[in-house]
Amino acid sequence: MQVSPDEPDFYSILGVRPDCDPKQLDLAYKALAKQYHPDHSVSADLERFKDITAAYRVLRDPLRRLEYDDANPHLLRGAPRVGVRVAGIDQGTIANDAIVHDTILMHLYNLRRQNIDSVGAGEWQLIDLLGCSQRNFEFHAWYLREKGYIRFTEDGTWTITIAGVDYIIETMRSRQDTIRLITQAVQAQRDEPVADAEPAADEEGAAGEAP
Repeated sequence: MQVSPDEPDFYSILGVRPDCDPKQLDLAYKALAKQYHPDHSVSADLERFKDITAAYRVLRDPLRRLEYDDANPHLLRGAPRVGVRVAGIDQGTIANDAIVHDTILMHLYNLRRQNIDSVGAGEWQLIDLLGCSQRNFEFHAWYLREKGYIRFTEDGTWTITIAGVDYIIETMRSRQDTIRLITQAVQAQRDEPVADAEPAADEEGAAGEAP
């Protein structure tokens, strides 16, 4: 599923978090669809209703939702950070950090992949890419450096390491495996045979003819 950078943020359209469960997704859709339905006498909005329906059709399908998330990490970075808070940190923040780490590594990987002599990216470039503060970036850079995924060069830039490249490759492989497993599960569910009711009807007829 190829999605352009201009693809609408379906989570924002429905007003849900990227980690919402199917029940929350359904409740949000039903409430918004009812509010903006063309038949509503007060708040009818056809264009808004079409956007809501289009977003729901993608996110309610597990496979299409996974592909959408994989193709749009830039959308997930701006997701609301709500959830159970532990010592001032909530689940949304932790999930967002993981997305930021992957975004940094993927960007540095692309730079190195396109030009083996690439010196990487400057701190201000990465901060602009992420849309975060310098203080937050320092945390992410510290974490990735301590993991051995990135290093600070003599030119004053950040570049990916061999360990970082291995991480990106393994991560992409895992995502592809997940998509493959979900595809197989969905296909198996669709191919599941439906019980034939005709034999039961024949048996009832035979019972009625018995003396």
